[in-house]
Formats: sequence, structure tokens, C-alpha cells
Amino acid sequence: MSEALVHRWFDALARLDGEALAACYHPSASFSDPLFPDLRGARVGWRWRLLARGATDMRVSYDILGGDERKARVRWRARWRLAGSDRAVANEVESTFTFWDGRIVRQVDAFDFWRWSRSSLGPAGWLLGWIPALRRAAGRRALQQLDRLAASAAPREAAFPAEPHVPAEAHVPAEAHVPAEAAFPAEAAVQAARPSVAAQDEEGRAR
Repeated sequence: MSEALVHRWFDALARLDGEALAACYHPSASFSDPLFPDLRGARVGWRWRLLARGATDMRVSYDILGGDERKARVRWRARWRLAGSDRAVANEVESTFTFWDGRIVRQVDAFDFWRWSRSSLGPAGWLLGWIPALRRAAGRRALQQLDRLAASAAPREAAFPAEPHVPAEAHVPAEAHVPAEAAFPAEAAVQAARPSVAAQDEEGRAR
């Protein structure tokens, strides 16, 4: 298990060091949690820069539940305050990390959104945190904040560069690559058998 990387990630979270957190991720990383269900590439790092900018007084504890050189499962608890306010936020999370080339290539965080929203969103979270519509609205707003932060730091092309290729086995080791013509033999056969426009014109002139 890449235990040293797990410790480095949590040390950076405790310091609210957004740059150090972002550096733990592979350029082609993906991230999912109830607030950000599908982040990819550079957005993963910006997710933690956003938290680091908006939080103070972070307190973190964690337990590594198991894993190997490719994966780790960690249960952790965090308490912090929203920057510029006295609102205290708490969350309990179970994270599954997948590692590739010495960095995190996939992270899936699971937590109780309603419990988190009661402290993070205030009265709206208490009353409506269990409603899927509020979760979606909170996610859209958080993603807009993330994109604004990234855009303010660099042009969009630099903030979200094209994702480099990562071998498929980094994400789904058990599945081998299957060429398109093998996956769709009928369509490939039709394409191969269909004469080109140029060939049809040539045949017409010959007649």
C-alpha cells in the first residue's frame, strides 16, 4: 500500500495546504463524492484548493482500514470553520484511494450528505438536506465556485489542460483493451463491404 502517500495527503489536509493536496494527484485523476460526483483531471486538485481557501482551524484524524500497493481504504473525521464566519463544520468520510505511478489516480469519498449539510449549509441543510434537489443545487454552486477559483488563477486552457493518457489497467485492471472492430464486428463488416463513392463512379463510367 502507498502508505506514505496517504499520510502525505492527510498531513496536507490538516495544514489546509491546497497546493500540496493537488500535487498528490495524477494529472488524469478522477474524484467523486456526494457534493462533486464527477471531477476529472485538474479539477480534482482545484476541489482541494477550494476547501483550503474556504476553511480555517482544520482538525483531522484518520484510520487506514486496509489496502495494498494499488489501493487504500481510509476512514477519517474532519472539523473546521468556514473562513470569515464562526460556523463550525464536521464530516465523517470513508475514502477509497487508487494509486498509479506514485500518485492518486482515483478517489471515491462516501459520507452522509444530510449530516454534513446540517453544519455546512445551516438551516437549509437542517430542513432540506435530505432532498436530492438540494444536493444537486449545492453541487452546482460548489462547482461554479471551483471553476471561478481556477479561472482566477490561470486561463481556462491552463487550468484544465487536456488529460494525458493513462493505461486502462490503472482504472479497471481486469479488463483488457478490445479493438473497436472486435467489439462491433457487424458494423466493421458492413463498412468493409460497402463500395466507396469513387468506386461507384468508376463502375458507372465503365458501363
